[in-house]
Amino acid sequence: MRLKKTIGLSNDFWLVVFICLLIALWPITLALGCAAAIILVLISISNGIHSGNARLWQKENSGKPCSYSGQFGFIERASHDGNKVTLSIMPIRALLPDSSPPLATYTTKFIEGSFQKTMNKLFKDNSIELLDGISVSLAAIESALKCQEHMIWCNRSLGSIGKMSKKVNQALQIADGNPLLEPSIPALEATKSRITSESSSLKKAKKFALETLSDLIEYLSVPEELRDPSMIGSLSDAIAIQNDELKKSFKELVEFNNEYIKLMQ
Repeated sequence: MRLKKTIGLSNDFWLVVFICLLIALWPITLALGCAAAIILVLISISNGIHSGNARLWQKENSGKPCSYSGQFGFIERASHDGNKVTLSIMPIRALLPDSSPPLATYTTKFIEGSFQKTMNKLFKDNSIELLDGISVSLAAIESALKCQEHMIWCNRSLGSIGKMSKKVNQALQIADGNPLLEPSIPALEATKSRITSESSSLKKAKKFALETLSDLIEYLSVPEELRDPSMIGSLSDAIAIQNDELKKSFKELVEFNNEYIKLMQ
């Protein structure tokens, strides 16, 4: 019992001593606490500024074509986290439908005070380069983007034509034998024939765009010195011409269909 009492008194004694020290040294304790709080606030502000710079850089450069480690792709995003900056690049193969290759990711230590210097170092250390000006590689990438846009447009147009076709078929089903609708059957048949022809053209164009996109991606995978640049310019023109012709034809079909609907009403 005497031993337990002694230990209890000893604990109380050191507690009193600790409280007395805090009271005696409160100006120092307060100063240290304030200094720590200021440092934390400054670090938070600094991180916020650098993260803002990263977002601004990403906004200005996202989607730009680039080369990296002998490959090609597009700037995806940049982020700042503490003492490091991370850059992600989407490989050009991701332009292919149903393709989801992993992003190429590069990280470097943040150079205090300058986000742009950090990015310059990251680019240099990893052989990353934004593509601009005139080059065969950039022309091939731009053609690949046109192919992708063309495929997306073809898919949307095929969806619209599918809806048109459904309405025409429904009209034909109820027109036969209906004296009020039978006079419209020839026009409905003409519309159906036009839709079938346009649908066939769109499917062929979509296939051409997909095959060309695949060819361009393979073309860019070959070392530059082994590529033949002569076909890229004419290929880009061919894609643009086909795109324009199809859009014109599809627009005419839509206008024809709209005018026919007005007459029916």
